[in-house]
Amino acid sequence: MTIFCKITHLLVDLIIEKSEGHLIVDCGAGEGALGAALLRRGIQIISLDCYPPEETLSNVFQKDAIYYRLPEGGEYVLAFLRPCHGASTKYGSCGWVDDAIVAHFERGAKLALYISLPKNLEIDLDPWSDDYRFDAEPVPDWVGEDGERMWIVHNSLVKQEREEDPLREFVRWSPVAKGYGLKVEDVEDAETGWAEVKTVAGEERAVNAAGGYCLLDRSMVVETLHIHGDFEDLDWSKTYVARRGEGAGWISPTGEWFECPREGHDAYARLILRTTVRKIERSHVRVYGPPYTDSYPGRRPQWVCINHRGLTQEQARRLRRLGHEVKSEDIAGG
Repeated sequence: MTIFCKITHLLVDLIIEKSEGHLIVDCGAGEGALGAALLRRGIQIISLDCYPPEETLSNVFQKDAIYYRLPEGGEYVLAFLRPCHGASTKYGSCGWVDDAIVAHFERGAKLALYISLPKNLEIDLDPWSDDYRFDAEPVPDWVGEDGERMWIVHNSLVKQEREEDPLREFVRWSPVAKGYGLKVEDVEDAETGWAEVKTVAGEERAVNAAGGYCLLDRSMVVETLHIHGDFEDLDWSKTYVARRGEGAGWISPTGEWFECPREGHDAYARLILRTTVRKIERSHVRVYGPPYTDSYPGRRPQWVCINHRGLTQEQARRLRRLGHEVKSEDIAGG
């Protein structure tokens, strides 16, 4: 069992103090270590994780934190304890933490307690994600064993105005193809992605849409553009974001199928469909992959629809054509 942040008495005391008696929702709870520690102190907590392990230290609901809605209203506090970044960084989306915070702030969350390494702050709390910035206040009186810090994110989203974009250089390239012995002319479009070129300390860096970077190898550059714009202004149809064949994607209310990589839904929404995750999730069905071939008891379906009205008839038909099980109660008016 892997626990990325040691749950100390001091950390628990600090979380209890900052939550001010409100219900705590632990997002990306993993093994439920925080939940176990708080429950021993008599604190009410709900732990969520998309892929909880089979063995947990406390009850962890298999729920996506972005879509989860409390059964009843009322103020509550979000907690993010060393959240993972994997899919968000790999596929160039804004990340899931900031999306979850904004979604829950719109639903009445009082504040969010973000606990991670300082280097992850700009990845998880992207200051320009969806044109909002967060009011994140550092907590000075706690440092974790691995250098973790805590920030309090207040529910005070501010729409920020963008200045006119300067001329920027972007390259479409494959950072890993050379390691496989491929030449640039052998690289397929689905293996490429866009990155912004930035020179830091005399070295050229390729910075992806999530803020991650590596040294740029211009011998693996397929295309170069100089534009007054951002990542959303580039053509991503010839990149990994539009890769097909994994059985994942979005289904529109009219049943249109937008296929994308298994963990690339957010990037596809942002960079291909030119929308935000919060907007698309209100109308589209998110399909995580092909239907399961076994009948493991209690296994959840490979799709989710957070529209409280249910699926449209067209969405239900598309899901069935893809081989997924759809019950009558899943359909609006069913």
